[in-house]
Amino acid sequence: MPREGLLEAVASAPGTAEATADPELPAPHVADSLTPIEVWADGSGYVLKTMTVAPGVRDPGPAGAGVVIVDHAHGAAVRGFGVPLGKGTNNVAELSAILHGLRGVQATGDVTRPVTVYSDSQYALGAASSRNRASANKELIAELQAEVARFRKITFEHVKGHAGVTYNELADQLAGKAAKEQRRIDLSEVAFTPKTPAPAPRPTA
Repeated sequence: MPREGLLEAVASAPGTAEATADPELPAPHVADSLTPIEVWADGSGYVLKTMTVAPGVRDPGPAGAGVVIVDHAHGAAVRGFGVPLGKGTNNVAELSAILHGLRGVQATGDVTRPVTVYSDSQYALGAASSRNRASANKELIAELQAEVARFRKITFEHVKGHAGVTYNELADQLAGKAAKEQRRIDLSEVAFTPKTPAPAPRPTA
C-alpha cells in the first residue's frame, strides 16, 4: 500500500464529555474508542462530448460519489453506498465522496474514533485537509472542511486508482453506477470480486 501523500489533521471536538465506564459492557467495547474506521471515497464524473458551454469547454455530465466504510471495531464490517450528484465535474464528485463518507461515519456517532480517509484524488485530499487553496468549488470545500473539523483525529491517505486496491475499486464501482443511473446505490447492487487484499489497519497509539 503506498504511503505517499500521507497527511494528518487533528481537531479537538468541543464540549466532549468524559465517558463513564459501564461494567456490564463486554471487554471488546473498551477498545472501541481507539479502533480505527476506514472511509474509502471515490468520485465519478462524465463529460458530455456532444455539448459545449463555450469553444473548447466541455459540459459536465452526470456525476456520482461512492463510499465504502470499514469498521474494525466490529470484525471489519463493511458498509457502502453510491450517491447521485446530478451534473458535476469529476473534482466535485471526488470532494462529495469524502463528504458523504464522513457524514456516514458521523451518523453512527463515531466522531471520537480515529478515521482514515482513502482516496485516489490528490486534489480532494488536499482540499479536505486544508493543504491546498481552493480556486474553485469553494462552497463545497468549505462544507467538507467543516465536516472534517467535527472529528477528533483524521488521517488522509492517497492510494493509486484503478490498481486493484479492493475498497478503492469497490467505491469506484458504486460511484460509477450512481452517476450512470442517478439514484442511490446500495452495496448489495454491485457485483464485486476483490483483486488484492485490503490493507490491515494501522496500530493506534
